Amino acid sequence: MEKFINFLKENDNGGSHFTKATPADLNKLLDLGKGHLPKEFVEFYTKFMPKKDVKIRDIKFFSVNKIEELNSFEVPGASLYLHDFLTFGVVSQIEDVICIDLKDGAIYQCEHSLFADPNEPIEFFLESINETVSLPINHDNITQCSVKLADNFIEFTNNLIDNEWVAYDDVFQYLADMFQ
Repeated sequence: MEKFINFLKENDNGGSHFTKATPADLNKLLDLGKGHLPKEFVEFYTKFMPKKDVKIRDIKFFSVNKIEELNSFEVPGASLYLHDFLTFGVVSQIEDVICIDLKDGAIYQCEHSLFADPNEPIEFFLESINETVSLPINHDNITQCSVKLADNFIEFTNNLIDNEWVAYDDVFQYLADMFQ
């Protein structure tokens, strides 16, 4: 985590992008995390809460207020949140959401159109079998239909700053490969 914090300090232009979380912001974040946020994720938001949307490489990180909005009212964040995924960012060019799995701390890229309704199944067409795959929306199927970017927040941030991580431009191609 120290590596990511040092990277942020070096690239924050005198505090123009980040601020320390207020006690109210921190409490809101902890409530949204349902008691399951990894300490490194909380540490990042405690020391470097984005003042507004902040882009680091291909990922746009959000403030605590925006995280609350995305997970409460907007899809796919609100749909995913019902199944223990907390949306905290997006892939800049394609708007797929970046989530932390509140069950195990893994980081996922979730295709924004797959999880638009919490009451509808996950559906996508597979050309290889010329069929539409339909799965009930639940935690296991969300993990199966999303790209796991890292096992934890530290691995995610290290890969991000080392430029070892590249967002998937086409999650549907990833799914086609997974379901063959």
